[in-house]
Amino acid sequence: MKSKLSIEQQEMYDKYCMRVNSDISIDSVILSDENRVKLDEFILETKNGEKFIQAGLKPINRILMYGASGTGKTYLSKALSNFLSYQLFYVDISRALSTGIASQALTEIFNVADRIGQAVIFLDECDAICWARDDDKNQDTADIRRANNTLFQLLDQMNPRCIFISATNLYRNLDAAFVNRFNIQMEFDRPSAEDVDKSIRKFMRGSFSMECDMVRDVKDAVLSQVQYTQSLSYRKIRDWVERAEKQAVIKDACTVKESEIYGYLMQELRIRTCYDKNGELYLHQYAKGRYS
Repeated sequence: MKSKLSIEQQEMYDKYCMRVNSDISIDSVILSDENRVKLDEFILETKNGEKFIQAGLKPINRILMYGASGTGKTYLSKALSNFLSYQLFYVDISRALSTGIASQALTEIFNVADRIGQAVIFLDECDAICWARDDDKNQDTADIRRANNTLFQLLDQMNPRCIFISATNLYRNLDAAFVNRFNIQMEFDRPSAEDVDKSIRKFMRGSFSMECDMVRDVKDAVLSQVQYTQSLSYRKIRDWVERAEKQAVIKDACTVKESEIYGYLMQELRIRTCYDKNGELYLHQYAKGRYS
């Protein structure tokens, strides 16, 4: 694929192409029913993109993802590039702005992606350059204006065989003109109690099995507290599963204890289970940095 590029473009390819773990499967992404329908529609159009282009039609190729950090936006972008066998180019817009080359970086990435043809351009923290100009922020620098104008031009001239994905935690701050350039918008929520149990099993590697050693009442009591926290994310759950898998490897085992993963969740929620003198289960909340 790099053989299509000039020497200069190959350098740009090496600079911006994101190496993606080939183990990231599209099936391992936790999505709401609404987002699953949108993703399936997007994949169907992408697979038939060449037919649309030959018929004078443009396939949908722009997705705006928004929601709290760690809810799966970057993870889905990686999984999608794996599933489609597309190259993934990452725009580190914060770094580009700090060095004053945001407009140049965007142009270089789009040019290389255009030459390759089958590429995903991923712009994280898009609010850094695409925020609404009427929100009274006094941060509109010349580099931000150039980057914003350049991005709009690049999107308008974008190769229909490429995919553009943009992500933000600050959807309400985005410029309406930018938002309107997307075919699909996907909102990512924090995990619900139901999602926690589902994602634990999705994130587990196939070489491990789960030992369901959690007492049902205890498990239900812990999950009932998920709704009260704003710090839980799919990224944390994935990390907990991996930590439990590592513990199994250390023990030369292939079984992961469910209670170990829920133990990490309880630490996140700062709760522990207790029983009163009548044997009734209750949860004890403890302060950060204390376990008493």
